[in-house]
Amino acid sequence: MKKLATIALSALCVLGLASLGFAQQVPQLNEVVMNDVSIDDSEFVEICGEPNADLSAFTVIVIEGEGTGMGLIDRAFGLTGLIGASGFYTLGDAAVTCADQTKTSTIENGGETILLVRDFTGAVGQDIDADDDGVADGPFPGMIVDGVGFAKPSSGDATYYGVPTLGPDTGDDGMQDFDVAGAARCEDCTGGWGMICLAGTEGAAVCDTNSPFNPYNVTNATPCGANACPPISVESTSWGLIKGSYR
Repeated sequence: MKKLATIALSALCVLGLASLGFAQQVPQLNEVVMNDVSIDDSEFVEICGEPNADLSAFTVIVIEGEGTGMGLIDRAFGLTGLIGASGFYTLGDAAVTCADQTKTSTIENGGETILLVRDFTGAVGQDIDADDDGVADGPFPGMIVDGVGFAKPSSGDATYYGVPTLGPDTGDDGMQDFDVAGAARCEDCTGGWGMICLAGTEGAAVCDTNSPFNPYNVTNATPCGANACPPISVESTSWGLIKGSYR
């Protein structure tokens, strides 16, 4: 019952945006990289929205999804400034030179839930899953606008609030069990999520083409601009839409 109630509450949060009359304009997560090649110094979260939209009411939240810290609000990045003329806004490490805002701490690799939240009233260290059963104990402290998750089922990872979830990266042979490097929407702003491979953060197209977990793959990360999605077949597009509808 708790799980059903949590899903229902999450849905009401999203529907609440539509009832306020600005669902068409609300910013969305567009690309996330939290596990780049070598040392993680090029992490970023890219947001898509209307040019000149003010993001000061929004926060990027990271919820831990593994181990003894499962359910902890691990990071909270309050956004500042406006979305640029390109329609993209990037929160990134100092190495992401195009970033609109430099983030002050890293995002852990592995199982994570990334949320874009309006009017966040919680705090870093707050536990939204006190019994560590992989289900949030109640509604999130703020209005969830968008979200995406990363998980390896073999590690018992959890994601929260019904977000679309990707992982694991099974490698180009379809047999491995890697953490996902990141994810990007295909198409930008409104499409389903595709996985960015570990190798893809350097531009090499070594994706898990045999993976049953992802409808399509993204060849490399593209902070501050349109996502590097391959041509998407009708079948893949349809599967992505169906998958997104039941998450």
